[in-house]
Amino acid sequence: MQVSARLLSLDAMRGFAVMGIVLMNIIAFSMPDMAYINPRLWGGETPAAYAVWIANFIFIDGKMRGLFSLLFGASTLLIYERAAAQGEGFATLYRRFFWLFLLGLVHYVFVWWGDILRLYAIAGVFLLMFVRRDPHELLKAAIFFFLVQFAVLTILSLSLIQTDSGTLGGTDLAALRKDVALHLGSYGPIVEDRLQHLFSDQPMLLIFSGFETLGFMLLGMGMLKSGFLTGAWNAARYLRTARICYLLGCVPMAGLAAWCWASGFDHIVTFNAVIGWSLPFRIPLTIAHAALLMWLILRFSGTGFMRRVAAAGRTAFTNYVGTSIIMTTLFYGYGLGLYGTVDRVAVYAVVPALWALMLLWSLPWLKRFRYGPFEWLWRSLVRQRLEPLRPA
Repeated sequence: MQVSARLLSLDAMRGFAVMGIVLMNIIAFSMPDMAYINPRLWGGETPAAYAVWIANFIFIDGKMRGLFSLLFGASTLLIYERAAAQGEGFATLYRRFFWLFLLGLVHYVFVWWGDILRLYAIAGVFLLMFVRRDPHELLKAAIFFFLVQFAVLTILSLSLIQTDSGTLGGTDLAALRKDVALHLGSYGPIVEDRLQHLFSDQPMLLIFSGFETLGFMLLGMGMLKSGFLTGAWNAARYLRTARICYLLGCVPMAGLAAWCWASGFDHIVTFNAVIGWSLPFRIPLTIAHAALLMWLILRFSGTGFMRRVAAAGRTAFTNYVGTSIIMTTLFYGYGLGLYGTVDRVAVYAVVPALWALMLLWSLPWLKRFRYGPFEWLWRSLVRQRLEPLRPA
């Protein structure tokens, strides 16, 4: 496959992923974080709200982040190959991860608590140990880290079942109201709260997601080397992969969702289903999404819509951080102050508007400039010089 076509497939996939992440994060932007896990806690106890939670649980939660991780792994491999061809080795990548971590830290403290950039930077360092492996070795390594993550989450699950006191990590009403009051307040106390939680949040992020994230990154490198992410497979193979993986993932995920509903969204059952028990099924569903999207990208590669999606992917860093800025301004007290006031169903009305914004600005910007604003900043920091923003 030609380089331009290969990059189009990766850019378009990244564009779909950064748009899909909004479906994941909209609840965390707009209401207490535990409401993301358990719909009974906040956002309306209605059949419609529960149905929205179930759809998100089965098709979106963890899968969009998984897609993003696949693409991060693939992009890291491409950058390594380019750097190695120029005799730079790992130096450029280490600088990329260093600055990504610092930019993620700024994002976490000053914009939004749900930052994933620091996690990607840390996982990326370990990822470099595998860049020379073949696809089968990468698959084995990915499975190993998925198993480690599942073991860690299983241990935490058993510990929770044995020791829970009935107020799982902020699920009591007083804690939820305190969270709403904080985020409806002024900017200063919100930043102060994040600083207070910084050194506890980072280890928890690694414990709950670190091995899984590394596993998806390794899988992404293997999928790039095997031709999956370059569009080298034929349409029938992508569709067959999607069908098989949807079957492997959707049926057990639907079973977990039914169990949560039948339990009345008991906090132990629901927490464990979302965080740990769904992990083995998130993996095939992420692959299914990737296969279906690759089929769509190849099918509609020449359309204006797909060019706009690819442009959103080329500016994914800016779109990701920009989403955080827009959403926190919309929901937090220093903006429009809608935090905790919009129910779980209605809040999704914001999502298409944000998608439209991504699709509208990204392509015209890239016709004038080489990189998105945050892509340019990151690149300039890595290169230790101001990179030219306008085309030569």
